[in-house]
Amino acid sequence: MSEAQSTEVVLSPEDAARAHRLSEEVQGRLEELAALSCRALGKPLTPDMARKFVSTLHAGSGLDEPPHHYVELLETPTNPPIPVTVTYYDDGTVSVTYGPFTP
Repeated sequence: MSEAQSTEVVLSPEDAARAHRLSEEVQGRLEELAALSCRALGKPLTPDMARKFVSTLHAGSGLDEPPHHYVELLETPTNPPIPVTVTYYDDGTVSVTYGPFTP
């Protein structure tokens, strides 16, 4: 089996500027989602909470568990860290979980 090789390409100045703008927009939207999630949970959103975005699609296990898409969004600075997860269900329901999450 061959090993994957890494390739790095430098973007043109125009594409680099656009990439910076898009990254700022994404970061702003994630911060909005984090604030909304913490507000719904009645928890403070603090600067020391680790921001992250790990998106996963889960097929579900049948009638008792529909397919859903969840996003690991934040972690508290505690030991062990406490995650905040947003789950999007196919029926349009959205839930927010503070604590260990099992898909």
